[in-house]
Amino acid sequence: MRQIIVGISAVFLAAFLDLTDNTSVSVAFPSIASSLGASHAVLQWVSIGNTLALGAGLALGGQLGDQYGRRKMFLIGVAGYIVTTVLCAVAPTGMALAIFRFIQGLVGSLMIPQIFGIIKASVPEAKQPAVFGMYGIVLSLAAIAGPLLGGVLVSWNAFHLSWRLVFFFNVPIAVVAFVLGYLYIPESLASVRQGINVLGAIVVAVATTLVLLPLSLMSTSGWPAWGFPALVLAAALYAFLYVSGMRKFRDQNVHLRQFSLGMAASLLFFSVVGALFIILSLYVAQTSQRSAWGIALVMLPYAVGSVLTSGVSTAAEARHGRALCVLGAALSAGFTAAFAGLLYINPQPAYWQYAVVLLIGGMGVGLCAPILINLILSAVPHDLAGSASGLLNTCSQIGAAAGIAVFMTWYFDGADSSSFISALIGMTVVYALSAVLSALLPKAAQV
Repeated sequence: MRQIIVGISAVFLAAFLDLTDNTSVSVAFPSIASSLGASHAVLQWVSIGNTLALGAGLALGGQLGDQYGRRKMFLIGVAGYIVTTVLCAVAPTGMALAIFRFIQGLVGSLMIPQIFGIIKASVPEAKQPAVFGMYGIVLSLAAIAGPLLGGVLVSWNAFHLSWRLVFFFNVPIAVVAFVLGYLYIPESLASVRQGINVLGAIVVAVATTLVLLPLSLMSTSGWPAWGFPALVLAAALYAFLYVSGMRKFRDQNVHLRQFSLGMAASLLFFSVVGALFIILSLYVAQTSQRSAWGIALVMLPYAVGSVLTSGVSTAAEARHGRALCVLGAALSAGFTAAFAGLLYINPQPAYWQYAVVLLIGGMGVGLCAPILINLILSAVPHDLAGSASGLLNTCSQIGAAAGIAVFMTWYFDGADSSSFISALIGMTVVYALSAVLSALLPKAAQV
């Protein structure tokens, strides 16, 4: 059991690095621009290039893990992440940084899809809900930590490294993940090798790029004229994949309805979290003059709430999984609605007022996220765990990009309490839709 726990710690570290990466780097953009003389366009591609490469490669990365070994692909991905992170840290120009970030996204697409497959293969079935509950906590902590780590590290400016410290900070964490993974993660792969679906991987990559590119540009340059045609074409490609894959999925005992509804609910649910904490960190810094550490304390109750309820949700999942998932999504909707009401009454809340609403928000995530992930992954057999993980992470990337693009554009329309309230109302609607979709899921995971 000790080996399992240490091995899972390695994949959790990798997940944390991936989830905090883009937001922490985005906070460092002003320092990067000043240090490297990078233009606005180059800075865009420092972020967008990484997102596109990661999102486009996740489906293929999942297949590679199923066919050639999830541990092997995970370690290759982590090793590549270490090398590219060092290259980013020493980048001499903005363009070089953008190129290294793109390559970093590509190697990340080998690392990230293996996480759920490794959990499914190495953790006993009875313990998996608890592990996914812990993963939900990692999601919550990473959403908070990303912008805060970026701010703290750039402000600290140890050894006069400025923004480079954001990348150097990740290197020892990735090294620990690699060593633990090498020593303690058992190898696993599909029992029947079916080869790589090259056409499907290409179609997923193209469709995902067509979605992520205009969404990523939206928050910085506005919605491009070709954005809607790109989304229509992407929808057609995804529909083609869905229809062509239905027979194959049924033949391989995939619970297609459970998987599809879970993916849709997940896309909506996780689209809010990343954008919320970027906006919240900006708003708190603007209105209260708190330091980076002060902002971290404001957000701490959210993480506490997530920890408090994730254990409850995983313990009761077998009997009340769907109900708890709906309750968590509904509680999250209530949290954003209450937050909007608080800001309407008092645009500069006291710490305890922030703490109360954020505690409720964290409790909602702790109830919903672990069950939602388990419902999605339990819909596919072990042999397809890597492929399913790739699709789930692709969906999460699209949701996160959409949330950041839409809600940050909404917020920056005024960058004040009124625009934050408008964004929170939008988040409430998204959470409510996620609750509706969650209500259509099976009562408990089908295995």
